Amino acid sequence: MAYEAARAAYQHGEAWRKELISYLEENHRIVHAFFKENLPEIIPMEAEASFLIWLDFSQTELPPEDVRERLICEAGLGLSPGKAFGPGGEYYQRMNIGIPRQLLLHALEKIKHAFNSLEVK
Repeated sequence: MAYEAARAAYQHGEAWRKELISYLEENHRIVHAFFKENLPEIIPMEAEASFLIWLDFSQTELPPEDVRERLICEAGLGLSPGKAFGPGGEYYQRMNIGIPRQLLLHALEKIKHAFNSLEVK
């Protein structure tokens, strides 16, 4: 069955693939614009061909543990902590943006609410 599914995807999936890429590119644009406008101290990194985006919290001046606590306890979001990916990732959280746009916008608003008391350096 996997072979047939793969064959069907290669033969008939080009339109879907292009639509998906366009959708993900728009989600990337939304994330970047959202943080620039609402929380400029949280910096989304440019993604390279992925639906996962790194958020840099180093400019928030919060310890990584506090960032994680705000995300979980206040925003109700479980992003992937960067430190799990090796040294240097302590101030990063990885967010999946390959989701329906309404869910993405809701998650961004939850982050805004959890971090709205921050002052920009």
